[in-house]
Amino acid sequence: MNQQEIQGLFIKGDRALKTGDYVQATALFEELLRETDTSTPNYFHIQRGLVKAYYQNQAIDKAIALCEQIIANSSSGNRLWGEQFLATITGESIDNDNTVLPSEKEPEPKKVIPNRSIRLKSLAEFKNYCQDNLLPQLKKLEQQRKKALISIILSGIVCVFLSSAIGLFLTSFLMFKNSFYIFFVLGLVCLFPLWLIYWRACIQVYGLGFKREIIEKIVGFIDEHNTLDYASHLLIEDKHHTEICFSRSQLFSNGRDLPDFLEQEDCVFGTIGGTDIFFSEIIVERISSIKERFTARLGSLSQQIGANNFLLRVCLQIISLILNTIIYLIVFLIKLDQLGQHQKNVPEINSQTPKTEIFRGLFFIAKFPKNFENRTFILPNNLANKITSQTWRGQIVNLEDPEFNRMFSVYGDSQLESRYILSTNLMNRLVQFQKKARRNVYISFIEGHVCIAIRYYHNLFEPKLFTSMLSFAPLREYFENLQLMIGIVQDLNLNQKIWQP
Repeated sequence: MNQQEIQGLFIKGDRALKTGDYVQATALFEELLRETDTSTPNYFHIQRGLVKAYYQNQAIDKAIALCEQIIANSSSGNRLWGEQFLATITGESIDNDNTVLPSEKEPEPKKVIPNRSIRLKSLAEFKNYCQDNLLPQLKKLEQQRKKALISIILSGIVCVFLSSAIGLFLTSFLMFKNSFYIFFVLGLVCLFPLWLIYWRACIQVYGLGFKREIIEKIVGFIDEHNTLDYASHLLIEDKHHTEICFSRSQLFSNGRDLPDFLEQEDCVFGTIGGTDIFFSEIIVERISSIKERFTARLGSLSQQIGANNFLLRVCLQIISLILNTIIYLIVFLIKLDQLGQHQKNVPEINSQTPKTEIFRGLFFIAKFPKNFENRTFILPNNLANKITSQTWRGQIVNLEDPEFNRMFSVYGDSQLESRYILSTNLMNRLVQFQKKARRNVYISFIEGHVCIAIRYYHNLFEPKLFTSMLSFAPLREYFENLQLMIGIVQDLNLNQKIWQP
């Protein structure tokens, strides 16, 4: 039996175990155990599945015997699992010396662990927190926003009057008759840049410190153990680390080249249950041709316009593909013409190479103490991912959850490990987030890192002049994003089976 057949049989056994068909699960895992060599990486997973099948099938003696075999012949991590499951079967507990003690013995008080898991809060709790702690400050900022808006409007009216005065002066006193509108427009053109500078200054003044205080308070509410910190900007070395992690994630490219340009702000970093995490708003760009830049902007525009309408989004993306093809042909003909000019020694006109935006949004990195043995990718089921070849990401991983499969596509190098990573809790978490946020979420599990990218086409906490500061929407989005990422890390910390050799 080859490796592919073993993997297929294991998936059937695992599926039977999850659906409650313990007789079939026992038969499949017993067959696998006979056909699989003890040196193969999946041997312990098969043993574990068979132990669970025996236990659920009331074959307690066989389950105990197999647990004792795992304890006697396995590595430390697998042996610990065997001891814990054996304690579950026999009703006994395990002390720190890995010896089995009677369960009647009074347990010692647990020590406080510095890096405890963070209790995920409900949206109702967050609303109450915002009402009590953020609303007073937001009301003050709202008053400042209205004052800034009034001053900007008044300054715009002053600019119009000054332009009119300039037009009248030049027309009346310099004898330029019938030229009022020309001088009026020229006056507006001269005063408009000054008015824009004043506009930006007003926004910066009323929004000064807003992002820092709001984000710090949200992070403090989520993390009651104070294991997470906030920084508006980090050093160049930290930025370079983000570039490396973004490249390693392979979410938007199959290469390992660093992006040509990366900007990050509003960074949250620290530990969750002993796992190092980093979270930031980033913009990633690369140097590209004019055609690539145009098509990328067109594609992002179609996603923004049709963000809440699936049919409209599909139509816009189809139009985008057609226009991309037309642009490609035009650029191809221009290149042919330039090639002909070059052959005739006619100098070409060179222009500065523009940049194409690869990603804009929230990027999250978690570094676990051990590496994943294989890669796993979770991509949104949008049109762009469906028409683009994903073979370099590995094979398609089909899961039993139809709602999850409708929203996401999963690729990986190992069906077995990918299915272990995607626990029921993790899939439910992603489905619920997608229903609420309706954002494109990209996730990769690779080389001990979990990388999560959530697309946004605007900064969540940039102060806006024509939008009320009392809006709960950006606060809720940021809260739900952090909750998703922290929840995934905690699910993976609890799901210790993916770390087993």
